[in-house]
Amino acid sequence: MAVYIDGRKKSRYVRNYYELLEYKPRSFNRDAWNVAIEIVPETYFWKYHHEMSGPRRDSSFEPEVIAIKLLVEHLLGGTKWKSHGNGLISRKFGSGLGAVTFAIDVCGTVHERIHGDPTVLSHIMVHVLDWSTEALLDETPWDVATHRIWPYRLCIVPSYDAASADGCLGIVMAAEGCSLREMFDLVPGSHRTVCQQLVRAKEALESMAQRMAEIYSEAQPHLFESWGLQDFETVYESFRRMEDEEAFGIRAKFARSESPLDENLHPRADMWRDDAIEVHRLNIPERQLHARARKMEVSISRIRKLEEMVGEFPELSNQFRSVTELLQDENWEEGFLKGDELTSRYESLLAREQNRLALESRANEIFLLARNFLDKHESLSESHGHCFLEASDSLDKGRFDIVHDNLKSLIRRGNELDINLLVSGTLQRHA
Repeated sequence: MAVYIDGRKKSRYVRNYYELLEYKPRSFNRDAWNVAIEIVPETYFWKYHHEMSGPRRDSSFEPEVIAIKLLVEHLLGGTKWKSHGNGLISRKFGSGLGAVTFAIDVCGTVHERIHGDPTVLSHIMVHVLDWSTEALLDETPWDVATHRIWPYRLCIVPSYDAASADGCLGIVMAAEGCSLREMFDLVPGSHRTVCQQLVRAKEALESMAQRMAEIYSEAQPHLFESWGLQDFETVYESFRRMEDEEAFGIRAKFARSESPLDENLHPRADMWRDDAIEVHRLNIPERQLHARARKMEVSISRIRKLEEMVGEFPELSNQFRSVTELLQDENWEEGFLKGDELTSRYESLLAREQNRLALESRANEIFLLARNFLDKHESLSESHGHCFLEASDSLDKGRFDIVHDNLKSLIRRGNELDINLLVSGTLQRHA
């Protein structure tokens, strides 16, 4: 929840605000202090400076505090830089899919200067992000945010030894009037990093467009309505149109070897497929959309398999209806759990059915063998005919497990008669 102090919205990322207030340097007014603890939201820093300040003490943090105050005064003026309240500040070039954002981790830079090797010039931690990663700048708290944007880190070694916040201020002031091309020149490696991000973002967005188009076309009617997939109609229509255009050679696919930046070093507008643009227009966070799409894909596949199970065993219908309702309401975990329970019950029913079929097959084989004995030996009809009738009744009632017991004595006697015939025939041939 946001906190308002003196009419100014206080960043939700700064914890223990009132505890920090007692460590406020005298040279900071309230507005300056509010911004200072946004860009360096670390209690230990301000507490140590407060305890070591005074006429009889010498705070080694004093140069950093002075430099932070200068940076804060600049940020309170007419600047193009934004404080995210979690130790990061940023300047954005362009908008939408053409946005490129440069961020400075002020807190991390100060932290490294204080805790790093004093014999080595500390780095200024600069990051460059495209539209797909800029939301990471609003992560909280500072250590989480810096971990998330670490892959896009481009450290700059300052040209002179000064307080770390001085280095941050130098970049901020130099970038105020910069074009994007000039910013790429100012931050070495940023051009390459942005190109790599844009190619990955393009592939990810196109993949998501394809996924949502497939979900749109494959979702069962009851799931389609419950999930509100009609919102993805434009994505689906654009995807189908783009696929047709590429299939007939009307539109060439974006070549990986091409630069995703135009001649003015701005992200190319023509690199984005229409379906990808439609996904972006939905303004759904990528991680949220990806997670939901995955759950929907699994649900569609599961429902399809469960429908086949219910087709085999109608007694599963009520359980299937419960699973469907849960997935319609996007109660994923419980829905998948109930689906697993249904699958387990299906497997039990299937095993029982397979066992029944095996018993039936074996019973039919025994019954046929008994009939053959009766046809071959007329005497068996008088002595064991009742056994055959009992077995026939068991077959009709589906009691396949007792057919063997019904016919055991008949088959044993039939085997004996066969042996007797065999022995008699042998003796006659040798007589």
